[in-house]
Amino acid sequence: MWKELEKENKEFFEAYGRSREERNAMDSETLESMIHNLHNNVSPSSSSSSSSLFR
Repeated sequence: MWKELEKENKEFFEAYGRSREERNAMDSETLESMIHNLHNNVSPSSSSSSSSLFR
């Protein structure tokens, strides 16, 4: 059934696949940027005090 839909709506499924890939790439870039910003905004003194919360 799925293969029939893909055959009948080839352009739709190709566009859907491209859109999904673009969203995943943006999500990945956003996550990397957030991690980078968090890492750069943590001072050494605050990271040692916050690590004591997890002991």
